[in-house]
Order: sequence, then C-alpha cells, then structure tokens
Amino acid sequence: MIAEGPGYAAFPVTAGPGAQPVYRAVVDDAAAVEFVEMSPDLASHAVETFVFQRIRAAWVLLGGGATRDEGVPHRVPAAQRDGLHLTVSQTYVTRKRKAPLLGPRHISLAEVHVSLETRTVTADGVPLPLAAHGCVPVLWSGRRPPLVEARASSGALLATLRPTPADRPRPAKAR
Repeated sequence: MIAEGPGYAAFPVTAGPGAQPVYRAVVDDAAAVEFVEMSPDLASHAVETFVFQRIRAAWVLLGGGATRDEGVPHRVPAAQRDGLHLTVSQTYVTRKRKAPLLGPRHISLAEVHVSLETRTVTADGVPLPLAAHGCVPVLWSGRRPPLVEARASSGALLATLRPTPADRPRPAKAR
C-alpha cells in the first residue's frame, strides 16, 4: 500500500461541500480516497471514502461516499473504548468489472479507528497516515487482508487486527 501515486485530481469524484481530500491509497489497480469535513460545532468529523479501479488509463469510481449522520468523534483513550486500541467500523468488498488486465477479483476497504494512545499505524509493515479523527482507511486487493498494527510513541505494540470483509463467502460446515 502506498500513499503516493496519482494526485487527487486524477480521481473523478465530488465529496460534500467543505470536504477536503486527506488521504489516498493505491494498491495494484485499486485506489481509495478519503475526504474529511469538520462538523459546525468542531466536535466531530464527517468521513467519506471512495473506491476506484484503474480501467485502461482512467480511474473509475466503484463505490463509497456514504457518511454517518452522527460523524466520527475525535480520538479518545482506549479506556473509553472498552480498552480497544483498534476497531473496524465497516468493511466492504467490491467486485471488479471486466478489465483488460488480469488481477485479483476483490477490492476491500476497512475503516479502522484508533485510540488516542496510538501514534503509528501500519498495514503489513507499511506506515499509514494517522489523522486527528483517528479513522484510517485500509485498502487491499485479493482475498488476504493485511495485518494492521497500532503502536505507542515508545514503539510498543498496542494491538493488531486483520480486517475481514463483511460479505466474504463462508465455507459450508461439514456434517
């Protein structure tokens, strides 16, 4: 996963009024762009994340853009989050349309929320940007999700998790 790559202008999307693009991730021929807008009372953030696929030479919007009515609050200590340093608020999988290049059939995105004590977040060892609102989009292609780690400013490991797409088919139980 990389945060470099094409600029925000390469992605054909319009977020809500006042929303600013704050993060983009590019994995293979998939990309996610996150927009954030502060609430009028400055107590929470509205977060919108869009998922794209590169088809031929253009980025095509596959989905996303929904935001919660209540917004995402600022990061809080783990003690106020039942002791959790990492949680996944939502995940989804988008099936790719036919593209000229062969590749994974799944594009998955998880919104990972981190505690106030978290200073760095990595996905399979790659550092991810950590914004004040503490919502980190984790993008991957293929079936195997990355291992997400949260670390304190001392470098101590606080928590790990491996997101699971919500609509991944489960194997049938043997009888």
